[in-house]
Amino acid sequence: MDDKQYRQVKHPINSCITVVQNNEYKWGAIDEKGEIVIPFGKYAWIDGFQNGLAKVIGHNDTVSGSWNIVAVFGSELINQDGGEDENDRVAEQGIVNEKGEEVLPLEYNVWKFYGKDFPTIKYFKGEEEHLVSFGTLNPSFNDEDDEEEFDDYFGSDGGGYSYCDDNDYMRDTWDAMTDGMYGDMPEGFDGDFDFLGY
Repeated sequence: MDDKQYRQVKHPINSCITVVQNNEYKWGAIDEKGEIVIPFGKYAWIDGFQNGLAKVIGHNDTVSGSWNIVAVFGSELINQDGGEDENDRVAEQGIVNEKGEEVLPLEYNVWKFYGKDFPTIKYFKGEEEHLVSFGTLNPSFNDEDDEEEFDDYFGSDGGGYSYCDDNDYMRDTWDAMTDGMYGDMPEGFDGDFDFLGY
């Protein structure tokens, strides 16, 4: 995939689907072959895929008003800002799997989980809080219980993720080793972390 053909690219973490924004400011998702998994513009916003799942926000969501989501309709830009009154706010957030299927419908307020090392996902409906494991929403990630979820997530030896390719592994290693101190992983990084003193 040529990252330069898109305005923004959100690389997957322990997944194989990449979220991209096209030149019309519409979000979509593609697989490793560049085939469209989630059509551009279906959602106002899509976060990156992690553990086979991604948070999505619908076009009518006003809970995320502080994000000032900009959606493109034809040539007109419409700023979807949060409602004035807390009671007028509409939560239209959900979660999709790698097939583009909504495994949590667009009726919740979902906490961000992309790029964070959480074994569970937190979401709300009104004041009611819910907590769900990745394995519940994505059975291929977790087959049975928490012990298997740990094995699937960290490897049976507790040591590492399952990656689609070496770039995913290197990107996560870079983030873990530098904790963002040195920004994004440099283009063509060879994996030599000696400069960190490890």
